[in-house]
Amino acid sequence: NGRQIGDIVKEYPDMLKIVIYHNNYTLPVKRDPLQIKEDKRQKKENNIHRSLRRTKTTIQDIMYSNRFDIWATFTYNCRNCKPKCTNNPCVCSPSNCQRYDINYTYKTLRTWFRNQKRLHSPNLKYLAVPEFHENGAVHFHCMLSGFRGVMKDSGKKTKHNQTIYNARGYYSGWTEFVKIGERFDSQSYDDDYNRVI
Repeated sequence: NGRQIGDIVKEYPDMLKIVIYHNNYTLPVKRDPLQIKEDKRQKKENNIHRSLRRTKTTIQDIMYSNRFDIWATFTYNCRNCKPKCTNNPCVCSPSNCQRYDINYTYKTLRTWFRNQKRLHSPNLKYLAVPEFHENGAVHFHCMLSGFRGVMKDSGKKTKHNQTIYNARGYYSGWTEFVKIGERFDSQSYDDDYNRVI
């Protein structure tokens, strides 16, 4: 039998998080491979779900352990595609449109962050999570701290009546930046966070 635990306590800079299991959680024990009856497909699905849960927990831990002051969304356009798509909405084929390429979009975002650190924000820190549109195109949701780049009021507001800004110098698509105060307010952003994760 594995060791059983009834609760977990995590300590963050400004709070404690206590997880209490309704039924004790049994830590897995090493099993003889011959005793495992689960078919390979089911085992793979279980591993994927466990990995997603671990990733979600890690992202929450990072958010609660740091002070972020901006919630940002980075969306991509087709101006770099060949041929360049000028349609709105995009009608490119996913096979030749860079908006659908996770490697291209991630590299573009990372390059923008590096340039911001070099030009304006040497203390910039960020947490970026990709999200896929229903059609498969990629955009990123990010938490930022130490961003000192130029932002312009977009004239739009969030559902919490916060001003939405656009970051200057991002030429690969569109940005939406929202100032969130001294630390991440989980209540205000739970809807967006849960949709992304």
